[in-house]
Amino acid sequence: MTKLIERVIELLKDPIGQMGYELWDVGYQKEGNQWYLRLFIDHLDGITLEDCVEVNKAVEPVLETDDPIPHEYILEVSSPGIFRSLKKPEHFQRFTGEKVKLSLFQAVSGRKKIVGELISASSQEIEIALEDRTQIVLLYQQIAKASLNP
Repeated sequence: MTKLIERVIELLKDPIGQMGYELWDVGYQKEGNQWYLRLFIDHLDGITLEDCVEVNKAVEPVLETDDPIPHEYILEVSSPGIFRSLKKPEHFQRFTGEKVKLSLFQAVSGRKKIVGELISASSQEIEIALEDRTQIVLLYQQIAKASLNP
């Protein structure tokens, strides 16, 4: 995670939380000649377009005041979606019992791509039941990318 993203999270996590939403993830990337700051918010009841507009209006002044990004960018607020990325231990813990898709940095048991049911998640590792009913334990450091796979 870059320092810029860490700073944005630090600035926005509490204000978004006070509105009743969770700051699920932050993305910052250049597409063509334009930079995008993407905030992914979540709520137990789901996210509507109105929720995204409300959060956008609330965070714009915070970002303008602190100004953590030194150039122009487009701010987007959206839901993480049903195929949401899983990055933090809390993400994995919340979706125990769900089907997940993982890409690993290096092959484990001959596989770099894994699909299975998330059996458990601790602060250090996760346990996955593979489609062939075998189980595998992975440290978070082994996971390059993870998402729900409903």
